[in-house]
Amino acid sequence: MSDGGKNTEYAMGNGGKGPEYAMSDGERITQTARDMHGGAWMEQITYILGNARTLEAMAGECPWPVFAEETMDFLDQLSRRIRSSGKAKAYPELLSFGFWCRRQHLAREKDQYQTREPEAVRVGRGFSLHIVPSNIPLMFAYSMASALLAGNMAAVRLPARTSPQEQVLVELLEAAAKGTAWEARIVLIRYGHQKEITDRLSALCDLRILWGGNASLTELRKSPVQGGTVDLAFGDRRSAAVLDGAALLALEEGELQLLAQRFYGDTYLYDQNACASPALVYWQGSKDMVKAAQKRFWQAVGSVARERYELSGNTALQKWEKALKLAAACPGIRVEHQENYVLRIQLEDLTEHVWDHTMYGGFFLECSGESLEGLRPALGRRCQTLACFGLRPGVLARRIAAWGVKGVDRIVSVGRALDFELYWDGMDLIGMMSRRIYSCE
Repeated sequence: MSDGGKNTEYAMGNGGKGPEYAMSDGERITQTARDMHGGAWMEQITYILGNARTLEAMAGECPWPVFAEETMDFLDQLSRRIRSSGKAKAYPELLSFGFWCRRQHLAREKDQYQTREPEAVRVGRGFSLHIVPSNIPLMFAYSMASALLAGNMAAVRLPARTSPQEQVLVELLEAAAKGTAWEARIVLIRYGHQKEITDRLSALCDLRILWGGNASLTELRKSPVQGGTVDLAFGDRRSAAVLDGAALLALEEGELQLLAQRFYGDTYLYDQNACASPALVYWQGSKDMVKAAQKRFWQAVGSVARERYELSGNTALQKWEKALKLAAACPGIRVEHQENYVLRIQLEDLTEHVWDHTMYGGFFLECSGESLEGLRPALGRRCQTLACFGLRPGVLARRIAAWGVKGVDRIVSVGRALDFELYWDGMDLIGMMSRRIYSCE
């Protein structure tokens, strides 16, 4: 522990019996719970769902099998509550989460997983701790639901800044859990940047899931976990859209409008803050073809944005400030715009540093080439998702794999960039959040 020696006994985790004494899991849980009880740091936690007693007892709860029927039933009930809630209807992202939780979708995920591992016996790891960012209001819900499906209990530290979507979901979640076993398996808390609290919770958990910027993750990981605890971290990533000019020019007007609406959902819905939201648009095709396709596409996107997006004066000012700085630093770029709703930075070519220049609020870096080779330099570790149109995701995946790049973990069609999946950042979430009981005859 990096606490100047103030917490030596806790770091040893053996009640002062000496470095050579190895505690059992039961003793570790008892010791940690004893340390938790009555500490001044506990008073700094705000309990949104559950209480201190629930949190203390959670480490002693039993993990369940992955995709347990009880879990599927609970999430489906939550889904029904969301989809029938008048309050939830005001938030498309909340309805999307409700749709994701419905039993039909979860059963399909279960079937796909069992097809991949037909003989595997998997159970949860135990107590999972989740620390989530504030820029995606419902990230906590997907993280929590994934851990529950993997058979775990979940304690989630919510962002300091609340949101109306969060408030509605917490209300529905509380109603769904009331009077059931789930009151002992889910705790939602809120606290500031007190490292001691994160230290205590990290030492207790069997699984830790961290979401946020790279600097935040570095700081959070200073709180150590016990040996054997699985520690998953999802840091800063960015994404791109890959569009084929010929395919776009072949669209009927109605089809173009639908594509523009889907692109809007991938980008403006979370204000381009999501890692999976395209910040770069790469066009495939000849110069003349791409120019014509760009005109049609961006006019359609601009029309949707004017109708749906609330653009603040501050955001518009920041976008133009960023664009003008880039133009001054790189004379070869051009700035195009559809009023202030769509601002495009047209680049002559791409490098691995293109992700240093992204921004939110309808700010798009743009490049083109007669083949996809021009996209290749941007596909480093920082690139997460490609949302494509006019290209088949499977074919594109095989081509990118052959390039041997270190980035790109997801390739989807435009309109599905923000779909949450149980494979994320190249990781099998159910596999990582659970443990397989190996058996051999």
